[in-house]
Amino acid sequence: MRIKEKFGLDELLSLLCDGTELSAEDNLRGYLLALERSGYLVRLNRRGADNSPRWWLSRNTGPNAPAWNRQTRTVADTNTGEVRHIETRRRIPNNA
Repeated sequence: MRIKEKFGLDELLSLLCDGTELSAEDNLRGYLLALERSGYLVRLNRRGADNSPRWWLSRNTGPNAPAWNRQTRTVADTNTGEVRHIETRRRIPNNA
């Protein structure tokens, strides 16, 4: 994300996954939503070629990626020491 700055789900999947992961797309989609809700990502108006959402990394705090904890619904940033609580849960539809 730091290298590309603007990206879509499919771009990240092709960079991060080799196809053996279980639920990679759903897990990455949930992570992106958590980062969006905690202020690290901004969803762009411009969509990908397949009409899928794209994001911009608006809050680059350092080399370590923020960690999403689904159980506690928190995003922890080891670069800043911040922990942000995510209140609501909403899935990102494929064509949102």
